[in-house]
Amino acid sequence: MDNTAIIIPTYNASHEIIDLLDRIKKTVPKAIIFVVDDNSPDGTANLIIERYSKAKNIKVIQRKGKNGRGSAVLAGFKEA
Repeated sequence: MDNTAIIIPTYNASHEIIDLLDRIKKTVPKAIIFVVDDNSPDGTANLIIERYSKAKNIKVIQRKGKNGRGSAVLAGFKEA
């Protein structure tokens, strides 16, 4: 599973994102996880960056506005 990419679009997900990422890392440890955050006012992206700053398999894509889930997934595909 060296070529597995997981894309997670987020908006105001700070209360659940750490648990989700930890579970994914445990289940699929070699996957690269792309979190696409649409400028969450609750600091979702910053929380991930602080918590996983040394993790090479977790990438955060920060977008400037709330552009929707579909375009977030496409942005994740493009990065992957």
